[in-house]
Amino acid sequence: LIGDPVRLRQILMNLLNNAVKFTDVGEVVLTVSSLTPAASLSAGDRTLLTVSVRDTGIGIPEDRMNRLFKSFSQVDASTTRRFGGTGLGLVITKKLVELMGGEISVESKEGAGATFSFTLPGEVADLPDKAARAARLADISGKRVLVVDDNRTNRLILNERLRAWQMSPRATGSPREALDWAAAGETFDVAIIDYKMPEMNGFELSRALRTHIAETPQILFTSISPVEEGFREGVEEIGYCAVITKPAKSGHLLDALANALAPQDGAPDGEKSGNDTVALPKSLTDLSLLLVDDNKINRKVGGKILKRLGYAPDVVSSGAEAIESCLSRDYDVVLMDIEMPEMDGVTATAEIRRRLPAARTPYIIALTANAMASERENYLKSGMDDYQAKPIDIPSLVKSLETANAAKTQREKETA
Repeated sequence: LIGDPVRLRQILMNLLNNAVKFTDVGEVVLTVSSLTPAASLSAGDRTLLTVSVRDTGIGIPEDRMNRLFKSFSQVDASTTRRFGGTGLGLVITKKLVELMGGEISVESKEGAGATFSFTLPGEVADLPDKAARAARLADISGKRVLVVDDNRTNRLILNERLRAWQMSPRATGSPREALDWAAAGETFDVAIIDYKMPEMNGFELSRALRTHIAETPQILFTSISPVEEGFREGVEEIGYCAVITKPAKSGHLLDALANALAPQDGAPDGEKSGNDTVALPKSLTDLSLLLVDDNKINRKVGGKILKRLGYAPDVVSSGAEAIESCLSRDYDVVLMDIEMPEMDGVTATAEIRRRLPAARTPYIIALTANAMASERENYLKSGMDDYQAKPIDIPSLVKSLETANAAKTQREKETA
């Protein structure tokens, strides 16, 4: 669709972060459906998407539902102490959805999870790689696929995707059932095997399947880090044609299947190597950076972005840790999350400015999910030097770093 990817990403990040935050057991599922079947849509057509984020978390009491989309409101005050946040996330999400011409709603039952859904109208775009994609789809059309994954939702997603590509999936949550099928003489063109399963892991199943369907290429699905002890050795021993991290992007899965069924010259797409580092002037990469965010996922993503830019940032998870770090070491730039429990970013920034002399005070950039233009001025007035909306936009971040470097250079001239 033609639309605003930054704002859509921001809406999804808000909803998914909430779902993960309030779900200790079970799963979080993102579903996208179209009012008009995708197969009957062409470039220029308009359609209505429905996007849902479903979790199996703590749920929302019926008498508290009306608080969800109100500023500085939590369903229960105790959740602020346990989970952090100001209650602004859903307010911002609702405004963004409405600004994009959609509507948002929620269904929930206390103790049984919640489902947030929003609609999004848009115009269908013309895919630039349509010819290449059509060729890859032709390579896999009609092929039989064995899918083994103990998670029902994962199987459902894979089944729907494979059928949409005109493939014939045969799916099970039991490795032993998959072995029974193979032993009974069923043949498959390719197998997709989950790594973490209760009866036996993916490596064990793959070895056992070799007894019956030795020539069938296998793709390994995994949600674990490839640096886990023995993982790479197991992959090499079995000889998977691809290893895909969950959740699998459609393009990655399509490439893996096409490379398995119709190998092309060169390495598979998933094995291509390259330097993902963005080239920045040395004057910029010499800046010392501190990243402050209470959310583990945001710290991980932010750290990766900064490493791509050539930095080795220090990372902390609270306002108090940010103050302590700035007192013990000089930083040129601090990327400061605003919404943190116990001490928010504005309070931490004020304390850093109070306790450090001007010559040692870093350039402080606010990080916030609040994308409203009016908020930028509010943050600048509260003591921030600059402002970046989440999720971080790399070109915008680079501009902020350029401004920070210019301020550093000017300060050094003044103190020389």
